[in-house]
Order: sequence, then structure tokens, then C-alpha cells
Amino acid sequence: MRTLFGTRGPERTDGPAWAFLAVAISVLLTGWLGFLLAELGYFSAWLVALLELGVCLVLLRSAAGTWPAVRPTAGAWLRDLGTTLSLGARIARGRVVRVRPDARNLRLETAALVALLILGGVLFARPAEMIRGALDSGVYINAGVALARTHAIVIHDPLMRDLLDINPVTLAPEEEAREFLQPLSLERYSLNRLRMPGFYMLEKKSGMVLPQHYSLYPVWIGLFYDLFGLAGALLVTPLLALLACAAVFFFARQLFSARVALLALALLVLCPLQIWFARYPVSETPTELLAFLFFYAFLRFHAETGRVATLEAVAAGGANATESTDAEAAAAGRNARLFGVLAAAALGEISLVRPDFPFYLLPLPFYLLGWRLSRTWRREHTWFVVTLALLLAQWTVHFFFFSFAYTMDLYHNVVLDVRRAWPSLLPALYLGALGLFALDRLRPRWRPLATTAGVALARRRLPLLGALCAMVGAYFVYRYLWQPRLLFGDDAWAALQQGPLAFARHLEPYIGAPLQAVAQTGKSNQPGLINTNSFILVRLGWYLSPLGILLGAIGLVRALWKRLTPGTLYFFVTLAIVGTLFSSDSFTVPTYPYSLRRFLPVVIPGLLLLGAYALAWAGEKWRPRRLVRPLAWATAGALGVFFLATGWVLISHTEEAGAVGQIAALAARFPNPAKTVLLFSNERDEPYVVATPLQYIFGFNAFSLNEPYGQTQGRVVQGVVQRWQKQGYTVYALLGANGGKLFMPDLALVPHTQGGAPEWVYNVPELEQLTAQKPKNISMSTLPWGLYDIVSRTQTTVPELPFHLDIGGRDYEYLVAGFSGKEKTHPSDPDAAAWRWTYHDAFLRLPWPASATAQGARLTLRLSAGPPERRVPAPKHPTAAESARLVPAPSGALMLPAPAQVSILASSGPPLGQVTLAPGAPFQDVTIPVPSSVPPDPANPHYLLLHLVSTTWSPAAAEVSADIRALGVEVDSVALDPAP
Repeated sequence: MRTLFGTRGPERTDGPAWAFLAVAISVLLTGWLGFLLAELGYFSAWLVALLELGVCLVLLRSAAGTWPAVRPTAGAWLRDLGTTLSLGARIARGRVVRVRPDARNLRLETAALVALLILGGVLFARPAEMIRGALDSGVYINAGVALARTHAIVIHDPLMRDLLDINPVTLAPEEEAREFLQPLSLERYSLNRLRMPGFYMLEKKSGMVLPQHYSLYPVWIGLFYDLFGLAGALLVTPLLALLACAAVFFFARQLFSARVALLALALLVLCPLQIWFARYPVSETPTELLAFLFFYAFLRFHAETGRVATLEAVAAGGANATESTDAEAAAAGRNARLFGVLAAAALGEISLVRPDFPFYLLPLPFYLLGWRLSRTWRREHTWFVVTLALLLAQWTVHFFFFSFAYTMDLYHNVVLDVRRAWPSLLPALYLGALGLFALDRLRPRWRPLATTAGVALARRRLPLLGALCAMVGAYFVYRYLWQPRLLFGDDAWAALQQGPLAFARHLEPYIGAPLQAVAQTGKSNQPGLINTNSFILVRLGWYLSPLGILLGAIGLVRALWKRLTPGTLYFFVTLAIVGTLFSSDSFTVPTYPYSLRRFLPVVIPGLLLLGAYALAWAGEKWRPRRLVRPLAWATAGALGVFFLATGWVLISHTEEAGAVGQIAALAARFPNPAKTVLLFSNERDEPYVVATPLQYIFGFNAFSLNEPYGQTQGRVVQGVVQRWQKQGYTVYALLGANGGKLFMPDLALVPHTQGGAPEWVYNVPELEQLTAQKPKNISMSTLPWGLYDIVSRTQTTVPELPFHLDIGGRDYEYLVAGFSGKEKTHPSDPDAAAWRWTYHDAFLRLPWPASATAQGARLTLRLSAGPPERRVPAPKHPTAAESARLVPAPSGALMLPAPAQVSILASSGPPLGQVTLAPGAPFQDVTIPVPSSVPPDPANPHYLLLHLVSTTWSPAAAEVSADIRALGVEVDSVALDPAP
């Protein structure tokens, strides 16, 4: 730090800022070095540490003196090392600091800062065990760990490379790859297949797999995995979030004051959204750190550049110049260059973290144009631009070699719009470039006019600022109060007429109650909950509180009035761009709090620090202070209480807790991961929840059957399995709720009992995902799997009759399609029997031995229609009989009871029987004779394919729960007995 800043540099009397700058420089350098090594294919935490050590030694040696011209002796090297280490120790102890004005306040501020950061560390240090696949958060962890294990961004997958598209002998389409890889349409996507969700198949012939997303965040995950294992990889996000809080503090202190910064930091570390995303691994967390590090450094860069210009003007004038003016100007120039490089590095590294980085670059061209046209461009600006240009050049290289597909897929619609507008856009670009060139060359001619206009604008500064503040205030009023129609509408007026209590209940959606679908006229639409991204500011208020939104809006208006300068303008413009863009649509899955991650980098900390500024302004400027100050402190305390009370569900919860231990235990049941293939069979995305970490964290070869039942080619899958077995791989099958679609004619499944029971359950707590209501319930996400060895069918026999199958027990190999996961009537009772719902069509594969082929069998199904609330919306014009049976739902909508009607078929033959089940009735046995003439399973004549066709209902449509599935009937057991 002393080498970079010099003895006259900033923060020489400010220990916290000095330490923060040191950490910030280290973060930027470490991340960039790791990113560069990952691109080159030589990633290693120890190599990064070695390169950083070299940089530190060079800097420390530079501080101690110049390199000697001749090779020094060993003693000289030791003396030089002692000198540099001594210098570093003095810097660390603050011995280079000679003057410490207002030391007592600084010590109090430092103590408060450290205490709040410790509190934040305690709240953040329960990371979500998000190692699962098929979610962006889990993909980040898996990609980072894979980077550490393979030392490169691109992953080589030899077994994927061996999958055949064409039979090499007959040249017939074999399509092995289609069975295991997820296809993508080249009309919409840049690449044609996925290895797993979040992992592109970059090039099949060489077995190259490319993780989606930008790579700087996985680089940090990989660094900590190299150093501390999987626990360290999960702790990266809390650490980056804590550093982001520190960056917000120093930016707020620079923009406002230490008091505002401390209050903003306190609110931020207590904010449930900050706590949630500090534990939840998404790239918005490092973006928050880089964004506020940039805002802070850019603010300092602008201030130091202005100080250099002032000091040089004083030195050139000579009237007020002193002997130290030149030295101070040189020191200020060095500081400006360093802050310029720091700001450019932070801004540039955002381009290596997230694909929406152009939003953070949008204000920059106007700054560059202003510096050029005003002829205030200095050497310090060149340092800033060159550093940023180098990082953007690195992004360009990364884009073409690594992130092209991901970026183009995300901006697909934008690219199409640009292509459509290109005939008119291209002339506009040429004319704009020509206009800027002419504007620059003709500066002497328009400068007097610009000076006159500038003077006129300066005279009208207050009215213009007033208009800007009014526009911002009106925007908040419209988006938060008027557009949702909760406060202004017929329903609000009717609630107000019923009394204050009814009106307060009407406004409960502002703190998390269900948002009803409301039209722009203020009148309710059809009853039900909205499930779109509308009214996102209201949803943001669920976590920041309506008071927090109000204070943030007031603080923003006040800050624009008092703190709007060229140096702070970048922050306000970025806040406006991100806030207005995502306040209408979050451009992501509309579940909460996940959707609000778009607000994390800028909007959430920005509103909180502006709210802190509003409270500080009220406490300092409003009269009488004896009344206002306690009220301001009480308001801040109320915000903290609101955060803790309403966010305790998030604070006390650890998402996916136990996932690491559970998947590690499963991995331990299969020896020699490198020579083991785990073949998953279930619905399309469910297998990847477990298969992804087994592949990229634990080193197995994991594949999942991609095609649904009816399109899965058992003989093709069998050929691949047999080839793997001949190559020395041990192949196991893991079957889920509909895993029976995996049926290989010559291979059989035998329960895998090595190391435990033949069933393994992924059972973790998850926060409910709601679209129109603040989530507050924790439920267990259960995903059971049957474990099987794959052996030759000659080693097994077809089960004889009688045959009994407990649906909800070890039934995986018999369930072909159309069944849900296991459920219980009393989920809290571990001894309660499990069963499964069917959907409209459900298929079972049952043994059909020779005795059944000769004599037939008797089929017994234990079925139930489900709860008494099984009902469907009433038709618009019900008959008289239907009208007599109508019942109201909680919203007042009329519902019609819906008995379950089930048709039972064997393969594609005629119905064996039909049954009608009344809602709310207990399980009952339905017995049907099965003649010997029924057609067997086309895939194997020793099995019977049973087909259940049921009428369906939706619990969500019936307003019973949020379950949107179309459910058929409950099945508890199936039995085949010999014909009497």
C-alpha cells in the first residue's frame, strides 16, 4: 500500500480505509489472476498464491530500494527480505502514520465498523448447502469445484465423447447421444445439446463440456475449494457478501458521513434479503462487491483528479504556490491514478461476472465524451481507460472462446431486435460518429455557446434539481402506491368504509400477504392470486418494509438535491438504470425471494444507505432536535426489529441443509468413482439434482435418460451399458418415481445393498417458492431413489404369482410413467404408509409369468380419490343437478365436487374395467379379472403393461393449496394373484 500510494497518499491517518483498500486490491488481483489461469487451463490456488507472492515481493522490494545490479549473496537476500518484512509489519501496525487527527472518533468508528462486520459474519456464516444440480446456484458451485479439480474452464468427458450418433458398421442412426444428452434447438440456441442443465456440450467429438455462466465467480469458488475443500467453496459467498457490506460502508462514508455509513451498514447486515443472498450462491453477490467498490473508487478518483488540477493550477499561477505544492500535486496524481486503476479494475471485472454488465457501463461514454469535449482529459483518465479497455479486451476473448453461447442465448431476443432495426440503426451509428467527430473538431466555434448555456443552466440549477426530484418522487408514488391499486381503488374505498381494521387488512399485501389480481381500473379481476412479476416494488417492500421503501425514496430525493455532482452521478444513474429496468419485470423465475436477486447488487444496498441518509438528515436538520433525534433513532430501531421479526424464517433457516452429507454418503456406497457409471432414470430434470454433484464434485460418470417413456430406446441404452461394462466400468442404475421407463431386454436390475439399504432419499429443507405472497414456510424436499446393480437377465427370473407391489415402497423398477413422488396422509408420522398420486395417464410394468399367460390373473388395486376438497371450478352454465351440488371456495368461487373415474387397461388392449371413487373416501380395493389373452408388454412378453386413465383435478384450482399439479387418483398397492 505504501509503495502504491506513497507517504503522502490517502488514508495514511485512516486505518480502516487503508485496510479496506489493501483487501480490495488483493481481491481484484487474486480474482483476475485466477480467471486468467482458468482461461489458460493452469488454474490452481497455489499457483495464484505464488504469483501474488511474486507481486508482493516486487512491490515491497521497490519500497525498500532498487534491485541490485549484480546477484546478491544469500546474506544480502536475507537482509533484503528482513527489510521488506519489517516494512510490511510497520505498515500493518500503522507505524508509518505520523498524524492522526480526531483519533478518538476514528477509534470509535473503527470499533463500530468491526462490531457490525462481525455481526454480519455471524449472520452470513450459514451458507446454503447448494450443491444440487438443475439450479443456477448449484451450477455455480459445481462449476467452481470442477474448475479446481480439472484446472480448466472446459471439462473433458471421455464417456460422452464415445456416445455414438451413427452405427459405425451399418451406418444406421444409433442415436445413443440422444438418449443421454438434452437437445437444444439451433433456431433458438447457439449449441445443440446440454450435457446437464447448466453445462453445454461444447464439442462432442473431443468430449468437451462448457459450464454456463461467466467464470469469475466460479474462480473464487474453485480457489476456496482448493484451499479448504467443499466447506470452503460454500463459504465463498458469505465472505464476498461481507466484503460487499464493507464496500457499501466506505462508499456511504465517502458520499455522506461516517454516521450514515454505520447506520447503512447496520441495516444492510440485518436485511433479510442481504442475509439470504449472502448464503445463497448466485453471482449477484460478487457483483454487489465489485459495483460498490467501483462507486467508491470512482468517487475518490474524481475527487483526486480534481485536486490534482487545482494544485497544478496553483503551482502554475505562482501567487499562492508553496514549496510543497508540487509534491502534493505529484502525490495527488499518484493517488488519482491508483484510484482510477482500482475503479476501472472493479468495473471491468463486473464484465467477467455477469452478462448484464452493460448496464454498469452505460453512463461511461458520457463521462468519456465530457472529459474529451471539455478538454479536461488528463493522464489519470488515460490510466482509467486503458485499464478498463484491457479488461474489456479480456472479456472479448472470454466471450469468443467460453461465454459466446451463454451470452447469445440470454440476449437472443435483443439480438433479433437489433437485426430488425439494423437498416435504420447503422446509418444512425455512422451519423452519430460523424457528429461526435465534428463536435470535437469544431469545439472553438461552439464553446462560447456551450459556456453561455452552462451559465444559464447553473442559474437554473435549483429549479432543474427540483424537477428531477419531483420526477423521482412521482415514480416511487406511481410504482409503489398507485399502480398496485392497493391504496387507490374501489376495494380500498370499500375496506375503508368498513373501518380501520378492515382497511389495515386490505393493505397487508404491502408486508407480505397474498397479492390479489387487480386491474388497472382498480376493480378486482377473476378471484385468484397474481403469478407474474408485476408490482415488484411491493414485493421488495416485503423485506425492506414499507417504511424502508419510504425512507429510501426520501433519501434518494434528498441526495439528488444535495449530493448530485459529477463524481456521484455515476452511482445515481446506475441505480436508476437497474432500478427502473427490473422494477417492471425481474427477467427470471417469478418466485420470491429468488426473483429479487436482480436488485441485490445496487438497489437493495442503495435504498438502505439512502434511507440511513434520510434518517441522519432528519436527526441533524429537523427541529426540535430533542424530539426528532430520538424519533430518528427509534425509526432505525423499528426497521431493525422489522427485519429480524419478519425475516426470522430466512435468518434461522439454512437452505438445503444436510445436502453435502447426504450426497457424500451416497457417493461412498460406490467404490472407485473414476471407473463407475451412475445411470439415472426419472423425469427429465429431477435426476440432475443428484447427478450433477456426483459428476462434477465427487468425480463419478453420471448420465440420465433424457427421453420420456415411449421414446426411450431400451436396446440402444442396453448397448451403451454393455460397452461400458466391457471397458471396465461398473454401471449402476438409480431409479426415481418413473424410473421403470428404463427397461433393457437382456439386462436386469438387482437391488444394490452394498453399504446400506437399496433405497436412498435426498431429503433437505427448502423455503417455499411463491409468486404472489411472501414465503414463510419451510418444507422438506424429498427425492427418493432406488439403487440397483445392472446384471444379465439370465441371472434373474420373472417373479411368480402371487405378486404384491407396495406403491410408495420399493416400487421404482415397476413404475414406468405418470406417477408422482411418495406422499403420506400424515407426513409427520414416520410410520405412516406411503402412496403415490397418478396423473391423467399412469403406466406400471408388472410380471406376467407363464402361468398367467395360460390361465390369466386377478388384479387388485388399492385406490382413493383423495381428500373431500377434490373439486373443479363450476361450469359457466351448470345444470340443475350440478347447481344442487355447488360449494363455495375460500375466495367465493363456486366449485363442483369431482369424483375420480378410472379406466384400467392392459397395454393397448380394451379396458379391463372402470371404477368411480368418491372424494374423501378411504382407500378401497378394486379387483378386476385379467384374462390370459391380454396383450403383454411389447418390450418383453414376460411383463404386463398396466395403464390407468384417470380424471384429474388441481389443488391450486380448487383453492386447497398452491399445488398446481393435475392429479388423478391415489394408489397404495397393486397385486396380481392367480386366477381362481
